[in-house]
Order: sequence, then structure tokens, then C-alpha cells
Amino acid sequence: MTFSDVQLALIDAAEAIVAESGLSALSLRKAGLRAGQYNNSAVQYHFGSREGLVAAVLEARLGPIDEARCEMLTELDAAGDYSVRDLMRIVVLPFTRAVSGKPGSCYARFLAQSLLDPSLAKIVLSGLQSSSSVEVTNRLSGRTGLSRMLEGSRTLSAYALIIVAMATWEAFPDSGPEVSELEDDLVERATAVMLAPSKRSNIGP
Repeated sequence: MTFSDVQLALIDAAEAIVAESGLSALSLRKAGLRAGQYNNSAVQYHFGSREGLVAAVLEARLGPIDEARCEMLTELDAAGDYSVRDLMRIVVLPFTRAVSGKPGSCYARFLAQSLLDPSLAKIVLSGLQSSSSVEVTNRLSGRTGLSRMLEGSRTLSAYALIIVAMATWEAFPDSGPEVSELEDDLVERATAVMLAPSKRSNIGP
């Protein structure tokens, strides 16, 4: 979906409010005022409800990330065999580059709030079921040596690790490592989460 300038301003405002204070702090009026829209009906006109506005944040941010991941998956398939580390690079790189490439980004902190707020998590998890996420999950199957349930749990843990790390970087970009160094480290950490030994798996000693 293509968003208008007014819609993008409202999306930026809502994302920032949630990133800073959580979903409970977000109202249609606050988002409108922060975006410079003094008509109380502006957000409702464009997005219908607070949930619609949050869903728009996800659509605006995740769309380009999902597209980049799908392109990387296509390249990976063309190359032939691949590893869990290769798949984690596909999870990490489009996300970190979207966050680091947008001055004043709040998206990672927006997502981090969903780890703490069940009502926000419900919306976010629904929005994150993108085609690339499903494809990465499908390609992970059978490569970790884990049961399907444990593999799913590990995948969520890897995503959470990546989100929190980037939320911290986003809040304090000048005090953290260079983005390229952080990306490499996140790939290794996420891979370690997926391949850590389990007593009920076929991996590890």
C-alpha cells in the first residue's frame, strides 16, 4: 500500500508514541497532535481506529523489510545448499538496515514494546506473519535437529534477541558498535540460539 504524506506523518507519530511509552499511551488524538493534525477526526478518517493505525505502522515498516528478505531467499535458493546461519542473515540484515537507515527510527523500540504488552503483541504477531517469515521458518525446519515445537520457540527467542538489540542501538546509536559489526554479531547470536544443544535434539555433543 502507498501512504500519503499525511498518513506517513501519522504513522511516524504513532510509532514514536508507542516506542516511548507503550500502547496504552497511544490515542488517536495524541497521534494526530504529534503529527500536526489538529482535526480530532484525522486519524479515524485515515485508519479507522487505534488498532488500524498500529497495523498501518507494521505495514509501512515491514513491507520493505519483507521484500528485501524475499529477494535474499530467492538468491539463496538459486545458490543451492544453505545453512541456519544463512537464514539468520536473512532475518537480521533487512531489519537492521531498515532501522539504521532511517534517521530517528523508532521501529525497533516499537516492536520491543510488543514483547511487554499482550494487547500490542497480538496485533504485532499478526502483522509479522509475512511471506518471508513463513518461508524462513519453512527452510529452518529439519536443519536445527530440534522438535517442531522447540524450533518454533527458539525462532521466537531469536527474533526477540534481534529486536531488543536493535532497540537498544536505536535508543543510543552513538554509544554502540558500528552497524556492520552489530549485524555480524546478531547473526552469530541468533544462529547460536537456533543451534544451542538440547537434551531432546540431535545437535550438540
